[in-house]
Amino acid sequence: MNKSSADLVEVFSSIQGEGLLVGLRQAFIRFSGCNLTCSYCDTELDRTQYCQLESTPGRRDFFQVENPVPVERLVNLISGWQRGWPGIHHSISITGGEPLLCHQLLQELLPALRHYLPIYLETNGILHANSPNSLTMWIT
Repeated sequence: MNKSSADLVEVFSSIQGEGLLVGLRQAFIRFSGCNLTCSYCDTELDRTQYCQLESTPGRRDFFQVENPVPVERLVNLISGWQRGWPGIHHSISITGGEPLLCHQLLQELLPALRHYLPIYLETNGILHANSPNSLTMWIT
């Protein structure tokens, strides 16, 4: 894995409250930044200095790390959750902001994460031309 990194808001474990997977526990990776300004959005649009990482899945015991967060740290966190609490998560939700603003980074991150859990991408869909076909093979 190279030295890629991402500007994130938070990484946490929670019960999905929307869509087809409602009620299932997911690991959420929330990217910062978006190409839209929807009035109903619950995510900060601007890059933040720090990202909140949850130590224990679902416990809300967050600690801060500086942005950008190295991809290796994200993968280590998710793999640690899988070792410490096997079977607790149904999947990973890549969300934002708009994750496709970081489509090049996702080409590195998604294959590494897919080793642990299925991945679901939440996107506004406008930047579909940015996402190369190689991304779709890593998203369930």
